[in-house]
Amino acid sequence: MRLRRLLRFLPLILLLTLPGNAQAQLTFTTNNGTITITGYTGSPAEVTIPDTTNGLPVTSIGEGAFVWCFSLISITIGNGVTDIGDYAFSLCLNLTNLTLGTNLTSIGNHAFENCLSLAGLVLPSSVVSMGDYAFSACPLTSLTLGTNVTSLGDNAFSQCGALSSVVLPNSLTDIASGVFSNCTALTSIIIPNSITNIGDSAFNSCLSLTNATLGNAILCIGDYAFAECPLTNIFVPASVFSIGDYAFEECSLTSVTIPGSVTNIGNYAFFSCPSLTNVTLGTNVACIGAWAFADCGLANITIPDSVTNLGSAAFQSSSLSAITVGALNPVYSSAAGVLFNRDQTALLEYPPAKSGSYAVPFGVVAIDANAFFLCTNLTGVTMPNGVTDIASGLFSNCTALASVTLPNSVTNLGDEAFEGCTDLTSVTIPKNVVSIGASTFAGCSTLNEITIPNSVTSIEDEAFSACISLTAVYFQGNAPTLGADVFQSADSATLYYLPGATGWDQWVAPPPAVLWNPSIQATNASSWLLNNQFGFTITGTTNIPIAVVACTNPANPTWLLLQTCTLTNGSVYFTDPQRTNYPARFYRIRSP
Repeated sequence: MRLRRLLRFLPLILLLTLPGNAQAQLTFTTNNGTITITGYTGSPAEVTIPDTTNGLPVTSIGEGAFVWCFSLISITIGNGVTDIGDYAFSLCLNLTNLTLGTNLTSIGNHAFENCLSLAGLVLPSSVVSMGDYAFSACPLTSLTLGTNVTSLGDNAFSQCGALSSVVLPNSLTDIASGVFSNCTALTSIIIPNSITNIGDSAFNSCLSLTNATLGNAILCIGDYAFAECPLTNIFVPASVFSIGDYAFEECSLTSVTIPGSVTNIGNYAFFSCPSLTNVTLGTNVACIGAWAFADCGLANITIPDSVTNLGSAAFQSSSLSAITVGALNPVYSSAAGVLFNRDQTALLEYPPAKSGSYAVPFGVVAIDANAFFLCTNLTGVTMPNGVTDIASGLFSNCTALASVTLPNSVTNLGDEAFEGCTDLTSVTIPKNVVSIGASTFAGCSTLNEITIPNSVTSIEDEAFSACISLTAVYFQGNAPTLGADVFQSADSATLYYLPGATGWDQWVAPPPAVLWNPSIQATNASSWLLNNQFGFTITGTTNIPIAVVACTNPANPTWLLLQTCTLTNGSVYFTDPQRTNYPARFYRIRSP
């Protein structure tokens, strides 16, 4: 298309004499008595665009006129030019000198993008607008915008890695998306009072930006606006009503006060600001997004009465020891530093810095999926009857969790629910659980045995993978449907199933599946005595593990563990030297 345009206007040629006796022929078009430069031939190092030619003013440089002109080192644009078109000088990799005319008003999209040698720029005061990516990826060192500039396009100066100083005029009302993103040498910025909006990613990844002063007319701070900037402090003016998603993610802030004007704080707005130890929330904040202040340095947080929408894990940080909710909040409440909904039927967030064991209060029936995420100081948890779902990732990487008591109301163990709980040695799966999710117990490196109730019909992928200490899995029912690599790297595990259970004859090792069938052998009273000591023989599959327990009242039993052993060669003789101390004693065999 561009080639056809050039051929169409070949008869219109302007011959210019360039320095060093080099010559370049500029192609152009005329329209309503004005000239637009459309391209040039030859390979000169320097070009001057004249004010007039053939008695007509040169007013614009057309789209892509000098794109990929690798020989071009210097360009002087005459005072008659008011407009530079899209891509006009894009990818002029050796362009080092640029002189712009005094009547230039508009610079198009990508006009000087990737001019990788252009370190200096003097913008005339006449410039009003610059398009998207206008000077993106140029090695500019400083930038002063004239007082007539009203519009900067998206990413206009993005990836200007040498740009260390920027002066913005009061004529600007908006900072466009990505306009200074990845300007890694920029150290400070003053946003004038004329600005009402900071666009998405406006200063994203300005890795040297330690100081930003925000004007008092800003209404909205966009998504990722200052993400990954090493800002040490920020004053949010009282005009701001919204802080976008990831707006200050991974900053070096130590303290922040959210003014009363702010009603919305986006998802991950202050995520991973590890030095942020103090946050004051304004009295009109209504919405705080998911993970908004997660992975910060907060020790405690007070949620005002105005908050009615709180995202998952909004404050989940390893340093957080207490969450307090205003007494008049209509949606949320707190007890002992733990966050709940108003009527305390749902547990929403447990502070990770709280240590020891925790009993979830009676009446709780729902627990947020991230409520206990990375609670590395939690050693034990007891859940009340009524909880039905252990959500995906609920106790993931709770590395100190050694004991869990789950009620029989639980029917589902979600994906990765206990993944990485390296201190968890045993857990009783409730008798109504139907499914064990993918990676539910993956990486529980000290888990040594577990009993699967007969209610379980499916176990998903890698549910017990990397359980390197797992030696025994006791199935109380038929063989469930298994996903891939359920016991991957659980090399010491043996699966035990009961007589009458189906599906095990089709089991393919590893791990091996073994019939668990111990029984007491006794035919008459005399067989119960050996060397005047009470005992009996237990037989079953060779090398299966067993435990012998006893009680004195089977109607209301308290079973006492007497002995654990292995049926070496398929039998063992058990003796009870304490039998004569009881008027009656009842025995049974179970898994260890």
